[in-house]
Amino acid sequence: MSQAISECMGKFTAALLKVKKLREERENRRLTFLEDVESKRIQLDERRIAMEERRTDLEDVRAAVDTERAKELVGALTWSKPEEVGAIADSFNRKSSLPNVAGAIDGIHIRIWTPTAKENPN
Repeated sequence: MSQAISECMGKFTAALLKVKKLREERENRRLTFLEDVESKRIQLDERRIAMEERRTDLEDVRAAVDTERAKELVGALTWSKPEEVGAIADSFNRKSSLPNVAGAIDGIHIRIWTPTAKENPN
């Protein structure tokens, strides 16, 4: 009887060791998975930050280019005399059906501020 108990205890101990080993392997796989997930999350965060920085840089470059281009275009403009504006607007309206337009630049829409009396002596 004691031999049967010893064998049973041996098998039971072996089964417990096997279960323990399987649990450790499962825990190691889970930890590896969690580390991979965290690593990928960090990589995605770094990529997102890099993309936001690039987008901001591009917006800054676009704004600088637009500002410089607008300055160049506005600097090249000649301002019409007030008495000529009505005739120019009528001409634009006849040619293109655009009422109240007194000028166009290369089809680009830019904001033009009204010059002060000092800037436009006409």
